[in-house]
Amino acid sequence: MSHLEHDTLWALARTELDAAAAQNAQAHLAGCADCRVALEDVQLAQQVLSVLPEPPPMPEQMARRVGASIAEAADAQAAKSFTSWWSSLFTPRFILAAAMGVVLVTAAAWLLASTTPQPIPPAPIALPVPSPAPAPAPLVGAPAKKLSATVASANKSTAKKAQVLAEGATVTTQKGGSVWMKLPDGSRAGLTATSEVKLHTLEEKQLTLELTRGSLAMVVPHREDRVLTVRAGDLQVVDLGTRFLVSREANRTLVAVEEGKVQVNTPSGSREVTANHAVSWSNGQLTELAWEPTPAAAPKTANVEPVPEGQPDSIARLGDEEQPEDGPPPPEEVQEEEDLTQAPPPDRTPIAADEQWAGPPVKNTPAPVAYKRMSTAERGFSLKNIERKLREVGTVITSPTGRAAAARNVMLTADANDCHHALRLADRWLSEPITGAANEAEMRRGVQLQQVRCLNHLGRTQDAETILKMIQTVH
Repeated sequence: MSHLEHDTLWALARTELDAAAAQNAQAHLAGCADCRVALEDVQLAQQVLSVLPEPPPMPEQMARRVGASIAEAADAQAAKSFTSWWSSLFTPRFILAAAMGVVLVTAAAWLLASTTPQPIPPAPIALPVPSPAPAPAPLVGAPAKKLSATVASANKSTAKKAQVLAEGATVTTQKGGSVWMKLPDGSRAGLTATSEVKLHTLEEKQLTLELTRGSLAMVVPHREDRVLTVRAGDLQVVDLGTRFLVSREANRTLVAVEEGKVQVNTPSGSREVTANHAVSWSNGQLTELAWEPTPAAAPKTANVEPVPEGQPDSIARLGDEEQPEDGPPPPEEVQEEEDLTQAPPPDRTPIAADEQWAGPPVKNTPAPVAYKRMSTAERGFSLKNIERKLREVGTVITSPTGRAAAARNVMLTADANDCHHALRLADRWLSEPITGAANEAEMRRGVQLQQVRCLNHLGRTQDAETILKMIQTVH
């Protein structure tokens, strides 16, 4: 049986055969084991040849020796006597051709010598010789070390107290809930009710929180070696060492500063906001607002831990300030109840425009309902106080008059189940003089209904029935 020629196997390995010849060769290989083995040898040789290095240049000394040998041979050949001028003419050329062959053979020998393994191999690049030099610095662009945050307190939240949160974690609070977290740099982040925040970046030089909805309070010590940013939709709030708030609603984002200053970045530019000021971002416009800072909370007298250096005293017990108000007051706060049943009736004298009010006059107005006075913790820098202040500011922005804003604040406070505070706001609203606004009667009825709602929630059904009967009598 005939076999494929050696040249045919090489041409097939280099895909240099035409379609017909390649098809015939493949058909022969299918039935000839010897040719298949020969083709594999050709392919292996082709792979070896493809990785051979380029021939190195001839060393200068060797080139001079080769040239000298060629010249001596030419001179010796020319010195001989020839019988014909043709012999004198062509013999040196023959010698020159032979010398070129010697050069090629010498180059091939040099190439083989350079590729032959030596007893002492040269130090490869991948295995450098050990050096006593100090270890190199970390490569630029190495991944930053990931840190974590710790939950200081939690109420009605997806997070639990003392839980460790990694980068990328999302914390959500329900209605009436709150969370305080301690960030890796010592900053405190407080989440109010019905809010959500994502710990986007927790690195040594970069901390970034993304507020999806609700309100976030930040207490941040001044640090030059890291950047803390709060993202809220189109806004980016960069901390400059301060205590500030970020509140995000569907159509408005509020940034308020209580201490220090922040940089607020919008799609249209940047602005610094300092203490006792706030800005509202809505419909692509940034509006400046006044902001009254939250009173500092008095430190507790028992089990007080030392305040970390660089942090204000008002945040020493952030994790202990949030106390729910749903239900009767705790025993230690009973002594702070104010007895208003003997207080003189409020001044309900109509103002000059009262004759424009079409509603009936108020008759048999009962004395104000007793309510719970604010405790020391409630008067301090707490998430509950922040929620109350944000509701008040929001109603002022969205209501046509201050009285309408106050009435709406009563309703929003009751919706948040902050019933003790809602009763305080309702009593304050009802004690103010009656106005001549066209919706005065409607607003008054709404405030009184919120009183009934909160009294029933707190279990004071008798007081709620008294006010409800008065509403039915008047209306």
